[in-house]
Amino acid sequence: MHNDYIPHPYDLFGIECEKGWFKLLEPIFDYIKEYNKDKDDEHKIQITQIKEKWGALRVYVNFGTDELFKLIDEAEDKSETVCEFCGSEENVGSTKTGWILTICLDCIKKQVKDEKFSKVWISNDGKKEYIINPDETFQEITSKE
Repeated sequence: MHNDYIPHPYDLFGIECEKGWFKLLEPIFDYIKEYNKDKDDEHKIQITQIKEKWGALRVYVNFGTDELFKLIDEAEDKSETVCEFCGSEENVGSTKTGWILTICLDCIKKQVKDEKFSKVWISNDGKKEYIINPDETFQEITSKE
């Protein structure tokens, strides 16, 4: 690294998503670790940012290989079907208003209760849409089953 090095968001903030997606990152970390093991600092792949954006995982690197970009694409695509908070792949959907999250029904109920603020949640299959309330009730908006 040079003396005038400006840190990337990853250097400053680490992983900017919840633990439910950490398992999606493991193949990427494993690949980068293996790739970098015999490279000098100037030729190593560096993660510049890992975050959630629009309800999906985003991984940015300084450069990469076709294989690495394939792993990143797979993780980002899969994140849309995995709860960011607990890693569940069951009853997963997303919030429809405000900050968009990919979140399972159990986690959104807990989050709404903790935050004391109602949210709209829609299942990934589009068949269920609810207003979830802090008092643990929810109102079905649509059902397409």
